[in-house]
Amino acid sequence: MRFWWQAKLTRLHLRAACAAGAAIIFCSIVLLAGCGPPTLAQKIDVYLWEKHTALAFSGSVLVAMKGEIILRKGYGLADYERGIVNTPETKHRICSISKVLTNLGVLTLCERGLISLDDTVARFYDDFPNGDSITLRHLLEHTAGLYDIHNDDPDFEREARRPKSLDDLIAAFKDKPLKWPPGTAYGYSNSGYILLAGIIEKVTGKSYGEYLEEALFLPLGMYSSGDYRNQHVEGLAVAYTVHGDKPERTDDYHWSNFTGSGSVYSTVDDLYRLHRALMEGEIVSKESIGRGGDFLVAFGYLPGLSSGMLRYPSQDLVVIVLGNLSDTVDGICYDIATMALTHGAKAPEQRDLERYTGKYETPDGAMFDVELRKGRLIVSLAGTQELLPLGTGPDGLFLMGNVIVQFVETETGMEMRMPDYEATPAGSLCGVRIEH
Repeated sequence: MRFWWQAKLTRLHLRAACAAGAAIIFCSIVLLAGCGPPTLAQKIDVYLWEKHTALAFSGSVLVAMKGEIILRKGYGLADYERGIVNTPETKHRICSISKVLTNLGVLTLCERGLISLDDTVARFYDDFPNGDSITLRHLLEHTAGLYDIHNDDPDFEREARRPKSLDDLIAAFKDKPLKWPPGTAYGYSNSGYILLAGIIEKVTGKSYGEYLEEALFLPLGMYSSGDYRNQHVEGLAVAYTVHGDKPERTDDYHWSNFTGSGSVYSTVDDLYRLHRALMEGEIVSKESIGRGGDFLVAFGYLPGLSSGMLRYPSQDLVVIVLGNLSDTVDGICYDIATMALTHGAKAPEQRDLERYTGKYETPDGAMFDVELRKGRLIVSLAGTQELLPLGTGPDGLFLMGNVIVQFVETETGMEMRMPDYEATPAGSLCGVRIEH
């Protein structure tokens, strides 16, 4: 039960935080106006305060590039009832970023020779329907075709209020018909990662949370991370949805329902340690990371919680945003990444841009054009997009939407590549120029 004075205090906290944010934005703009061009950290900070004062964000943020932390800060309140502010040390439930950790848990077992990505589910669950045709690789890459209990089950919202074992969760989807033959299509799958958590437990004899602690959290110094089971966690942000000008608590799930798919809590600092480990090949090799799926983009969302981790390994850039208000943070992550990648960029000479124009052919035979229009490089690939020059790195690097592309002159001609996808199964090639 909440009393009238608690609701009033909540509104006062929210308004005070917004007023403070507005004052900070005003002061920042005044200071920046008299101090030359703003730094990247200042630009990001002003942007985040604007989001916060618009009730579009509350949480913790860390942005780092080439080993240097650019911004590390909290915004808004972690607990509106008690007036506790978000800081970089605030623990947040990271929702589907947990899948990155499940993925790494599987890869550590592969590197120890205990399992293979080509193992079938039948090796671990001999009564699983179609288990002899579903591999661990299918589960990691969201191509197994499993019924998804989080999104497909109309009763999940009600059922998720009660504690569940992994066996309970797996039983809820294992007998459902496959949506497609394994490996023939992609469909985001929470069930696949729940099943991977079960496989981790069967192989190790430990709980999912215990194995993550042993294999990842302790070796990487991620001491503020763990598997959430609705236990008391000191410094854990409360989840809120905004109604009018008032946030309302929305912590009503039992998090055992998200084991493997979204049950981990962490901090921006711990996730930065994870980024560094991925960059340096700690825990698992870079070759394993390339074979194991997508470690570049991870977003998570549940009512009142939103998380994002964007990685651009070619520039050693990571953007980590963990929120405890209802709005998703996907757009915030991409906006910050664009600011970081294009900060300090100089407009290239027209003759330099002309080097990259022409008609290109993709690996699957589709055609696209790269054209120069009014001094801007435009590509007609998946719509029309401007190529923004990066602020760092060699010539030929551009940001196309949310992806870095690079023009590379080879013996056979000009190629457009995606350097961050070099190690992935799909490869990095966008297209080869066939006309100039």
